[in-house]
Amino acid sequence: LFAMTICLGVVKTACVVVSAMYVDGFGRRPLLLLGMAGICISQLMLSLGFAIQHNNLTVAGVFSFMCCYGLGIGPVCWLLASEVFPLKIRGKAMSLATAANRISSATVALTFLPLSDLLGLSGYFLLFAVLSMLVGIIQFFTVPETKGKTLEMMEASFDASNFKPSLFQS
Repeated sequence: LFAMTICLGVVKTACVVVSAMYVDGFGRRPLLLLGMAGICISQLMLSLGFAIQHNNLTVAGVFSFMCCYGLGIGPVCWLLASEVFPLKIRGKAMSLATAANRISSATVALTFLPLSDLLGLSGYFLLFAVLSMLVGIIQFFTVPETKGKTLEMMEASFDASNFKPSLFQS
């Protein structure tokens, strides 16, 4: 178990490094959306693995989740948040974003036992797969690409009349 934990940490760190190397070339939005799709699939793998009691599928789901998290939403959400807030409110907005992140993490941690008791581990991860899919859909329609844009261009991209959802945006 200890060796697997170390291996998982190494894999997650490697994925964050890869994300950092390619975020400017590939773009924030594609990494975020592809990462969320991968997270959803990983949670479906976990759900199925627990349902059919297939340990290898469950372990693959955990590693897949950590890779997708490390490539996508893990690093990209912080980069996007630092780029989209106007300079005059950036400090306070980043504090709020950090608080929301910590509250969300605490909510997941504190509800794990009651929800997994209620739904079973398979149902628990199925619930989060559905939530991840919904978050990915919301991100598709609301998150602009910020790669290579000035603050003024980003401010204009938040004007709903200028936003056209697609995986790759110019």
